[in-house]
Amino acid sequence: MLKPRIFITIGLLLAGLTLFAVLEAYEKKTNVEKEQASRVAIFFFNSLSNGDSATAYKYVWSGENLNIRNAEIPQIYKDSKVLEVLKVRYDSAKNRPDYYQQFYKMISLTIKIKTVH
Repeated sequence: MLKPRIFITIGLLLAGLTLFAVLEAYEKKTNVEKEQASRVAIFFFNSLSNGDSATAYKYVWSGENLNIRNAEIPQIYKDSKVLEVLKVRYDSAKNRPDYYQQFYKMISLTIKIKTVH
């Protein structure tokens, strides 16, 4: 009678440890993705600030032909500086225009920018 209880206890402990390990790995992966999104956003705005819009757009749309219609947009961020990343979160393509539906995963950032005119 005692042996089945020991096996059940050991099985539950192993299941709990496995679940804990899976959750820790997922949290670590999530943090890495959010940190990467923050770095890309900072590189993007720093390139725009330096007036290098071609490099800036390659950070966020690498490998694609870009059709940037408004040449004034990069000029808005010229001489700007990213002060801090305020919030990073996963976002959904739900209730967004059709263009966003192609993305499997989206990360939204709230960034504080200082612009000098």
